[in-house]
Amino acid sequence: MTAQSRSDPQRPPAATQVLSYHLDMLKLEIETISNIIDRMDRITQATKNWAVVTWAGGVGLALRERELRPFLVLTAVLPMLFWYIDAVWRRLQARSTYRMFRIRDFLNSEGLVRAFEAGCIQDFVLLDPVGTQYKGAADCQKHVSLQRTLRYREVAVFYAVPILVSIFLGLFFVLFR
Repeated sequence: MTAQSRSDPQRPPAATQVLSYHLDMLKLEIETISNIIDRMDRITQATKNWAVVTWAGGVGLALRERELRPFLVLTAVLPMLFWYIDAVWRRLQARSTYRMFRIRDFLNSEGLVRAFEAGCIQDFVLLDPVGTQYKGAADCQKHVSLQRTLRYREVAVFYAVPILVSIFLGLFFVLFR
């Protein structure tokens, strides 16, 4: 059985090729999004590593030098800065995740059925792995807002601990010199 005989006899071969090409582009976009998410995971892990190293170094230096102990509270700024940097990276990752949700919705909608009927994907933008087309959409902004990424529980707890330790140590050395 040839490819032509398996396809719709009413649909010209070019339409079948267009749909095949569009579906290949959709697969490529899914792979690209997966790679972006993996890369962002590695970047945020490196950010956490650097946050721990710089914070621990700052605390260690302040504890070693008696005259610096009252300034221990200032070491809380280091994890705050890294928390912000981490949130910015996670926001970029969230944009790709949001796009993946939209692809999932498309693949489970009548839009896919219409694409097979028409021989091409219509009314769905291809190759937008960071969801540029959704930039002004309220739903997207809610999903990818910086405030939301700052409040991710696992991230907030991770950065809150060294911040609180710095504050408590700083207050301890200020109050009990």
